[in-house]
Order: sequence, then structure tokens, then C-alpha cells
Amino acid sequence: MKIGIMTWWRNTNYGGFLQGLALQTFLKKNGFDVEMIRFAFPPIQFTARSVICPHRLTSLRQGLGAVLDVVRALFVNGCLSARLSRLRKTVRLFDAYITPSPHEYASLAELAADGRYDTVLIGSDQVWTPKYHDADFSYLLRGLGDSVRKVSYAASVAAPSVHPYEKIYGEALARFEAISVREKTNVAELEKLSGKKVEWVVDPTLLLSAEDWRVVLNLRPDTPEPHITVYWLSPLEDKLPELVRLAKEKRMKVHIFTDVMAFRVVANPLRWAKHLAARVRLACSPSLELHIGADAREWLQDLSTADFILSDSFHALMFATLFNREIKVEIPKAKKFMATRITDFQSRKGALADWIAHSREWLMKNGLGCPQ
Repeated sequence: MKIGIMTWWRNTNYGGFLQGLALQTFLKKNGFDVEMIRFAFPPIQFTARSVICPHRLTSLRQGLGAVLDVVRALFVNGCLSARLSRLRKTVRLFDAYITPSPHEYASLAELAADGRYDTVLIGSDQVWTPKYHDADFSYLLRGLGDSVRKVSYAASVAAPSVHPYEKIYGEALARFEAISVREKTNVAELEKLSGKKVEWVVDPTLLLSAEDWRVVLNLRPDTPEPHITVYWLSPLEDKLPELVRLAKEKRMKVHIFTDVMAFRVVANPLRWAKHLAARVRLACSPSLELHIGADAREWLQDLSTADFILSDSFHALMFATLFNREIKVEIPKAKKFMATRITDFQSRKGALADWIAHSREWLMKNGLGCPQ
């Protein structure tokens, strides 16, 4: 059986890269022939239809916004060389650890015509989030055809509902052979829309043990010095005073890892002033170390040996749990949808071993069957 994992594969986000690696590694360990499908998403087309269709207008705005995000990420949010270093190292990680499809597909029609896979497995991460689909819905596998088995593992809606796309989700998911999601919140709605049983499973990163991760990424079991790991995806400026206090309180250095939009600067002089003040504070605080250029392996090495972790990230919680690290998770008001994801996980954390075992069994039996 040839399996293609379809997730956000071009991903410098730590959790995004590692969840894909985890799913591929687990399946390979269990005898499956598996590749990461190189799928180009979203397919933005600058045509007359783009101007007429409101959804495509959204695409154009998102395209222009993405360009501005890159400019800010490179020239405002951090050192250009550090940003490029992270990109280069992530590409090397991908080349070293991911088995990609030989071709990159621009559409589901191309993927179907190739006929390379018996099963397409929609991987985890926020691939089913309505706000990211931009009226394309490729990750629902619409139009792939029934000759290919369609399975999802821990796909994330990352929203309370799929509204206003209930009909599209229902029709597409009804053609899946097996469905599982990452958030319990969406189980009932997707079952009602699809008429299928929807399983609530663990994030793919938990399919591997801590020892598996150490072997796969060659992680050291300890670190030369005690430290605090901070992984912050939200604006960081307001958090710096607390981090300085934390470093003094615990008498440890604070290693700060940020995503590409860790510092958000808008056309507001006061915001710019706060941003520059934060830069000065970082430069003048020897206890704070900013790791902009770190790749996913370096991030996990630091987090897996941390004495304390502070984060607003779901995947930081996953790995802190896996490596038995003390963590404090804070959910910003702007990311309320993440609160449900985290509380759902914590509600079952007491029986985590059983849940992981159940998720592995579901994937092997209901999702994929026996390897051929």
C-alpha cells in the first residue's frame, strides 16, 4: 500500500514540521510505504475571475499580506541573516528526515491523474480550518475521486464550527473511509455533517515516545546548563518584563524562541516605540537569549531539556508532556480557539497512555489496515 501524507509540508513552524515528521516516522516504523505529498497550497490565480469572485479577492488580499509579512519578518522582526538561517536549516531538516513525493502537485486533479497513491492521509495541523481554505478546500480532497482511499488523522478545524461551509464539509467528508480529528470540540458537528464516525485522537507528535524523538533527531538527554525555554507565537513586547523577572526568580537564562511574526509592528508610532524599547531591553538583558534562527530540531533539543517552559503554543504543551517538563501555558485573548484545544487535551491527560495506545490502534486498524 502506497500512502501519501497531505499536510502543510512547507513549514518553518516547529510544531507544523514535527507533526508531519512524527506521522511519517510512525507509519514507516510499522511497515508502510509512505511519502509526504508536496502539494502547493493555496493556488492563487490572478485572473478575471479573481476580480469577480469575492473569495478570490480574499486570495489577492492574502497574497499581498503574505508579501508584507515576509518583509516584516525579515527586516523588522529580526536579523535577516538569522531568518535566512532558519529557512536554510529547515530545508536541510526536510531533506534529511522527510521522504517527499517526487513531484509537486498544483491541484488535486494533478494528484489524481498521477495515480501514485492508494491512500491519501490528511495529516494533522490546521488543514481543515475554514478561514485558511480561501474557498479552495483541497485538504477535504474534493475532486480526488473514489479510486483513492481518503483517511484523516488528527486533522484540526481549530475553530468552534466549520460555518458557513457545512454543506461542503459534509459532502466531502462523507467520501472519507475513516475520519479522526485533533479537537474533541468538532467531533459532534463533523459526525452530523458527514454521517460518519469521527474519532478523537492525539496529536501525531505523541505517536512517538520521548526516546523515539531522541533517536530520530539525535537529541541529547541533558544540557550543559539549567535554562528556561520560552516559545511565544504572540506579540512579544509586552512579555519581556515578565521574562526578566522570571530569569531573576529562577536564576536561569531564558532562551526565547519566536515564530516569524513574534513581533508585530503596525503603522502606529506608539507601537513602533514599544517595539524599539523591547529591542533595547533584549540587547541589554544578558539573561535573555533570542533564538530567531533556530530550526525545529534545535528548538526541541532546548525544550526537551528545559527546567521550566513558558509558552502560548499547543505543540510546546505536547512536547513538554512527552518529555515530562514543567510548563506554564498561557492563551492570549486573540487566540481563544486555542483554549479549547488545550483544555480538551488536559481533560484526558490523566489517561494519556491509554489515549495514545488507542490512537495508534485506530490509525493502524480503522485508518489504514494492515501494511501490504
